[in-house]
Amino acid sequence: MAYTQSILAGPGTVLGFSLPFTTHNILSGDPWQAGCGVEEMVTVARQAESSGFFYLSTPDHIMIPRDLEPVVGSIWYDTVATLGYLAASTSRIRLLSHIYVPSYRHPLGTAKAFSTLDKLSGGRVILGVGTGHFLDEFNTLGVPYEQRGELTDEAIDILRAAFSDEYPEIKTRHWDIKNQAIAPRPVQQHLPIWVGGAALPALRRAAQRGDGWLPMLPSYDQWLEQVATLRKLREQYPTDTAFDIGAWQSIHIGEDWSPGDDTLCASIDQIAEQLQRYITAGANHIQLQVRSRSLAELLEQMQCIGTELAPLLQPSQ
Repeated sequence: MAYTQSILAGPGTVLGFSLPFTTHNILSGDPWQAGCGVEEMVTVARQAESSGFFYLSTPDHIMIPRDLEPVVGSIWYDTVATLGYLAASTSRIRLLSHIYVPSYRHPLGTAKAFSTLDKLSGGRVILGVGTGHFLDEFNTLGVPYEQRGELTDEAIDILRAAFSDEYPEIKTRHWDIKNQAIAPRPVQQHLPIWVGGAALPALRRAAQRGDGWLPMLPSYDQWLEQVATLRKLREQYPTDTAFDIGAWQSIHIGEDWSPGDDTLCASIDQIAEQLQRYITAGANHIQLQVRSRSLAELLEQMQCIGTELAPLLQPSQ
């Protein structure tokens, strides 16, 4: 079975962009970004589209527990509202939730939100989902943490039904749905669902229920092991549909600065060599987090990725 044929972009590998400013996460954000807001967000989203990125992504948390605020920050823009606003500020780039936690909400609410977003954006939505991981967030929302995997599985099944049929009929352990219309209808005949996660249950969920997989910040060797597991699992759930395998890399073009984490700070040729390893091993979309010291530098880095880095990447044979 081939794993490099994207249901979204045909053969080859596309680059995605992890959008800053939607969260002031101290672990992954650059200090200058804390003072930025909507204007900078729109500017960067438009630059991502101009630079040829295939999608931009935003994360999802409804609330942040007080004890975690010093680490991850308290500002997390709502995923659907943010992507909807950026849809009106762009025209081509895809809109990815990375990742959305459907177990926090009724599945029909999620279906309504993303169907509407797909309609308003002209069919540009990619729904990335995962189980979530903050225990206090689940407790506050009244959602049983220990059932989050089962709830996510059921939600994906209901989302599939709702995206396919205006009047979905489906019964799961937690929900019984019939005679309820979900409209407006999405533009895409098959709105893609990518599943995030690294643990075996998440990989199984991606292989069995997803159109693709979103990794959760692994090293290259860990990523290879996870992809190997995905491929074995995909053989257990045979299908003739394509499956999008993702990769993730934090980069900064140039060796004059390093944010002091796992960011690859190197020349364009060196970064291309690193990204090519993922492509050769089967990735057909690579999400980039671009680190910088100012808005001007970020925009310059993004433009350079489009004009100089992307052309160096070769499709997997």
